[in-house]
Amino acid sequence: MIIYNTLRINRMVMHRIVARTADVDHATVEYNDTLIPIDREIEIILKDRLSSSFGRHSKSFELSIENVDADSTFSFVKDIVDMNDDMFIANSHDIADLLAAAQGNKGNVPGGYLLIIDCTNYDHHPVYVLMKAESHNALNIVGNSAHALQNIILSPAQKLYKSAVFERIGNSNPLTKDDFNTHLFDSQFNSGTKLASYFYKDFLGLTISGNAPIETKNFYNLMVSTTESAYADNVDLINHIKDQVVSLLTSEVATITPREAILNIVPEAQRDLFIRKVANEFEGSFVKNISLLSHQLNNRTVKLGQGLKLFGPTNLFNNETITIETDENDPSIKIIKIRTNRQDE
Repeated sequence: MIIYNTLRINRMVMHRIVARTADVDHATVEYNDTLIPIDREIEIILKDRLSSSFGRHSKSFELSIENVDADSTFSFVKDIVDMNDDMFIANSHDIADLLAAAQGNKGNVPGGYLLIIDCTNYDHHPVYVLMKAESHNALNIVGNSAHALQNIILSPAQKLYKSAVFERIGNSNPLTKDDFNTHLFDSQFNSGTKLASYFYKDFLGLTISGNAPIETKNFYNLMVSTTESAYADNVDLINHIKDQVVSLLTSEVATITPREAILNIVPEAQRDLFIRKVANEFEGSFVKNISLLSHQLNNRTVKLGQGLKLFGPTNLFNNETITIETDENDPSIKIIKIRTNRQDE
């Protein structure tokens, strides 16, 4: 177990990841070849960020290491404690290259700054942190200063970031993936966006297979986003499919097979689209666990058209406190009734 506010930060280095541009069709790296000076203020800010991301009340996840090839992130991370500073910096170049390669030519993946931190836990176990902060395009780092780290990457206003922690728990020789616990934090996933596969899978070499809460939330997010995209002009069908997805997630079914769910829920014309964008993201079935979906399942959003939505606790719709009907004389008109439990005197 990591107690983040007691971590000893030994050294860190930072590189800039430049997203694809009109002139360069793939992500690139601007390297820094010096360590970032660590002062008390930087240490406090960094520990606070790690505690909020990975601490007891955080929304981080433990994932399994899948890619252990010689050119994997794991292979570059596992022996950091044994590297001198020059080796550590050179090794960090390789890690940054892997992140740029994972982003590749994806135009929707922003650039940012990769921070690689070598730490020691209270029990003297090595802890390695890889953090990508997706800074605003207008911001730029000049040099590799602690000032830049504090005011751009670790600023309280900087909310878009992804982090991974590799905690060494064993001492095999050579080290294997079983000698590490690995945790992931993705700020956008916690706000309802699909978990970024380029980061956790392509870059870090981790897998969500077998992690029921994440697979369940990924399924929900993918079904909702694909539904809203495929049926942008049909709010009734959007609401219907979303209700069916919620019904499946709250049913007594123990496992979900995404392809089967799509065949049961999605109209035939768009099934291939859903299979490509949703079902193909999963390796067959997964165990259902809705622990990460409490907000989405306890509240309901009903699209009404023209940018209008009705939002409220799910139970108010289920007990008919709120009802939505279609005007029998004009299908484009919705009649919303809200029971206030007030009785006229």
